[in-house]
Formats: sequence, structure tokens, C-alpha cells
Amino acid sequence: MSPIDSSIAHMIDTFVFETTTLLEQLDEILLEAEKSGGLDSESINEVFRIMHTIKGSSAMMGVENMATLSHRVEDLFFLIREEPSRLEPRSSQIFDLIFRASDFLKTEIELVGNEDYVPGDVDDIVELLTEEVNAINGLIEGLDEEEEDTSQVPEESRQEDRAEGESVHSIRVFFEDGSRMENIRAFMLLTQLKEYCDIIRSEPENPETDSSNSEFIIKNGFTIYLNTNNISTILSVIENSLYIKSYELLESEQPDTRPDEKTAITEGQSDHAPAKQEIKRSQVRVERTAKQSFISVNQTKLDKLMDLVGEIVITESMVTNSPDLKGLHLENFLKSTRELRKLNDELQDIVMSIRMVPLSGVFQRLNRTVRDMSKKLGKFVDFETLGGDTEVDKSINDIIGDPLMHMVRNAVDHAIEFPRERLELGKPERGTVTLSAKNVGGEIVIEVQDDGKGLDSEQILATAAERGILNKPESEYTEKEIFQLIMMPGFSTNDEVNEFSGRGVGMDVVVRSIEKLNGSVMVESKKGEGTKFTIKIPLTLAIVDGMGLSVGQTTFIVPITSITNTFRIDDETEFLYDTDGKEMIMHRNECYPIVRLYDFYNIPNAVDQLQDGIALLIRSGDKSIVIFADELLGEQQVVVKPFPLYLNKFQIKSYGLSGCAILGDGSISLILDAANLINRF
Repeated sequence: MSPIDSSIAHMIDTFVFETTTLLEQLDEILLEAEKSGGLDSESINEVFRIMHTIKGSSAMMGVENMATLSHRVEDLFFLIREEPSRLEPRSSQIFDLIFRASDFLKTEIELVGNEDYVPGDVDDIVELLTEEVNAINGLIEGLDEEEEDTSQVPEESRQEDRAEGESVHSIRVFFEDGSRMENIRAFMLLTQLKEYCDIIRSEPENPETDSSNSEFIIKNGFTIYLNTNNISTILSVIENSLYIKSYELLESEQPDTRPDEKTAITEGQSDHAPAKQEIKRSQVRVERTAKQSFISVNQTKLDKLMDLVGEIVITESMVTNSPDLKGLHLENFLKSTRELRKLNDELQDIVMSIRMVPLSGVFQRLNRTVRDMSKKLGKFVDFETLGGDTEVDKSINDIIGDPLMHMVRNAVDHAIEFPRERLELGKPERGTVTLSAKNVGGEIVIEVQDDGKGLDSEQILATAAERGILNKPESEYTEKEIFQLIMMPGFSTNDEVNEFSGRGVGMDVVVRSIEKLNGSVMVESKKGEGTKFTIKIPLTLAIVDGMGLSVGQTTFIVPITSITNTFRIDDETEFLYDTDGKEMIMHRNECYPIVRLYDFYNIPNAVDQLQDGIALLIRSGDKSIVIFADELLGEQQVVVKPFPLYLNKFQIKSYGLSGCAILGDGSISLILDAANLINRF
């Protein structure tokens, strides 16, 4: 049974989103700290704040194991924050332990909303954290029981700090519009501040007890009266708290005078203040407008919006290409349709941009993977990322993570040598894996490169022959074709099976996943120097600009990004035949295979004389072919619709078809996939 109380069950999504974001930030901070050799004071404070926030929100949601674990990590970083030099002697153990705690919290946050959720056991991790707290604090066995309670150290030291020079301060806080549950957020803020100061009272009192307090807080703000001798720390805590829109500091000129229980020193209530106590607003006011410009939207809604835009594109095409309008010269109608097309294009661009997300999240997770593998395998590996801000469609971002994970793991496990081996080869002791992304035209190009041992073509060919996956004599394989063999199902050159590789599962998964995205994978390698995998995928999968082709009574759409040029075939065009008797054509001093679509797809009543049709040179990666059709129908936007699932058993995509589209006249057009069509030939 889920531990979430039914009265706040509607906050699960917000809790999961916020906690996941904070844990991703935690991993990023720790990974950067390991690379730089330690945590600076700003990073230590940030880790402390992250764990403090997770502790408070977990306790509020009733997830006690998460609250307990994050509280213990918070205790550890409180000690480190007080004296950063304590971290250095035990930084490796502490980083490993915090990563372990982070992994536990990630696992719990994925399951916490389930009805059958069973809280995970945190005792082992908490015990290890306690040992680290004791080690850092210099404790040994045999100390008095009260001295062993390290959880009291932070509070005792804070009370000593507050013993002298305390001042009364008043702070009014406003939460972001639409943050919801303002009374609970006010209670969480009070809980945070109690760690640093004495809370006198708040307006409203005990905000968590009555949900109607939310309306008061939205209208008047949440005012806190407190005693502290370090107001800057208090303001820092407020600034770093979630969902804070702005705050006002109301300072008293008589700091030793505590407000009366019924005294209100908020704006608009100055008549109730003591005569000798003049209240003035501090000039300090922080507007956190950055957060106001972002909202979280369920992906299902974005998918529905994308589908709706697609339907609008189809409907526009139906209207402008209506057969009832043929032969009519309607100048005003044409002006209106041009304006409609302009607005639809703008709407499509906006919706596309909403769905675009940076690859930085995927890159960050891989950074953690390289770190963990390096330690377990005993290798020294630097992971470099370039172009993490490159944006792709959300659907692509969700799929691309697994292929990249396989490729990076293979690079660390297969390619990068052990330190001693690298030194013997005259290489730096530390290997490097580089992951880069860039936007080239209508495609995203992602490269995974390493400076390891490179691919051994002879070993690959021998392994492929042993496994029976060769389809022609070994002597006929080129180096590029040999490298492509590693993409075959069941292929692996690892002699031993470990937790990372050797089971023959990996690169074939990469190929299948990339093909789902209508992309391609290319391999380049030099023995002893390294390997580079290049992935090319379209920016989006939903709406494409295509060129219409007619072949007999059938209509095809070819994505514009796949077309290099079009040309007519005349009597001077030179034709050749390869060793298998397949037809080739010379174009601009280059020789290409030519595919007659009517012949390949067995379409009747099509143009069969090359001089009477049109040729298109299409390209995917570094490969090109020429396709022959009856005529061009013009450029048009189409919405890509997937084939019905029952057609999957026919492997229809291997025949160069990626989907279908509904045209303006209601007919269905097949969309050609350049990558698969080229691979076929």
C-alpha cells in the first residue's frame, strides 16, 4: 500500500518531478567535484540544500525512508560545510556513499506512487553514513552516549552562535503563482528556517493545519518573525527554496523588542505596531522571475497537441487541393490560403519548439555510467561531452538514451585499455571517451568517439565466420563492411561475460533503436588509435517536408532532406552493370545504382522508359543511389503516420518504407526511407 496520504495524493507528480530534478543536480555536482578534485564551498552548500529540501518534502509526503536517508546525508554535509577540509581525507569514500544514497532515492521515487509500493530498507546506507559522520567528527568507541548523538551537533552549534547579538526580523514571502498547496509550502519553509534561527511566530499561525490558509498566503503573503544574528544566511535559505516568487525584509529599529503576540507588522497593519517601533522596508527584494517563465506539462498533452497540429496540416491540404477548385481562378481564396499556410507553419514551429528538449539530460546520465564503470573495471577514463544543449524532439530524446548507453559502455569496456597497457603503448594513462552532438541541416549528428585500441578487422571477420553470419566469401568484404558486422545480432568479441558486455547484446539493439528514429549508424576505426560511431537522426518524427512522386497510380513521398538533386535521363547518359548484373548510372562523373521503383515495388502501368521519367539522387550518410519515378508532384508538408502493427511481421521497413501520409485529396501516400532503401541495394 502506498505511504502517500490520500489528502495529498494529488501532489505525487510534483513531488516526483521536483525530487528527480534535485537528484540529477546532485549527481552533476558530485561528478564535477570528482573531476576537479574536491567540493568548493558553494557546491557543499548546494548539496546541503538539495538534501534538506528532499528531506522536508519526503517527510511531508510520508515517505519516511527517504526522509531518514536524506536527513543523514544532510548531517554529513553540515559537518563538511562547517569545516570543508574534513572532506579531503575521505572524499573517495564519501562520494561513493552519496552516489549510493542517490541511486536508492532514485529507485524509491520511481516506485513511491504505486499502490503495491514497499519502502526500501535504508538501514545499511544510514549506518555507513553514520560511520562517516563519526569518522569526520573524530569520534571513537567508548564516548558517552550523549556525545555519540551526532545529530545534536548542528543544533548545539547553532544555538551557541545565536547566543549573542540576536535581532528580531520580519520577512514576508510570496510563492509563485499556481504553485498550489501554499500552506504546506509555508510549513516546509518554516521547518527549513528552524535549523538556522528561533522562530517567534508566523502569519498565519500553523499554516499546515488549515488548507484555507492558502488563500490568505496568496493574497497577503506568508510573514515570519524570527530571532537571528545572521540574516544573510536566512535570506539565502529563502532564495534557494523551491517555488519562492519574491520576499520582503521588514526590519525593526529596535531589534531587541519582540513583537507582541497580537502585533502585526505587515504592510497595511501599521496602526497596530508599538508607537516607538518604526517599521521600514529593507531595500532587499529578490524577484525570481526565471521560475515564472517555466511550467511543467504532461507529455500526453504535448502529444495530443502535436497530433492536432498534424490534423490541421492535413485539413489545410484537403482544402487547398480540393478537386472542386480545379480550373477556378480565385485570387482572394489563394491569398487567404497563403496566409493560412503561413500561420500553420508558425503554429507548427512553436509546437515543435515546445517539444524540443536538450540532450544534456541524457549526456549527464552517461557521465555517471562512465564514472561507475571506470571504478569497477579499474580503468582511468575521462568522459567529455560537446553540444549537450543541442535540442531534439522529446520522443527522440526518450529513445536515444538506450543506444547511447550501449555505445558508451562498449567504448569503456571493449575499447579503452587498462592503464598499464596504455603506458606500454605510449598512450596517456587516462583514456578518453567523447560524446558530441550538433545540428546539421534537418538532422542531428551524434558522435561517440574513443582513443582506445580500435577495431581489429581480422578478429571481427574471424568471429563473424565462426558465428555463421557472413553472407559472402571473406575475401570480398571491404573494411567498412567488416566494421558493420559488429551491428549484427549475437555478435561479440568479448571472451568473458561480465556485467557490462560479452553476451552478444548491444550494437544490434543500437541499430534497431536508431532505425525506429529513421536514422543511420556509421563506424570508422583505426587499429590502435580509436573508434568513432556516427549517428544521424531527423530533428523530428511527426511532420516532414517531402517531395511527391508518382509511379503508375501510386504516390510516394521522399523527405526533402534525403534528396541531393533531380535530373532527366537523356540519350547521352551512360549506363553500366556491376558484377551481379545490376544496373548502374553515371551522374556527374560518379557511378550510382539505379532503382526503378515500378520494378522494385511491382507497380503496373508506370513509365518504363528512362527518358520519359524523372531521376532523383537520394543520400543517407555517405551512401547514395538514384531512384526512377514517373514524375514529380511538388513539395508538400505531410504528417508521418506509422504502419499498422500487424504489418511488422512482413518487415516492411526493410523495403525502404518508413510510414504513410494522408494527402489533401484523402488518398494515402507511402513515405520512402532513404536509409533502408539504400541499404537494400
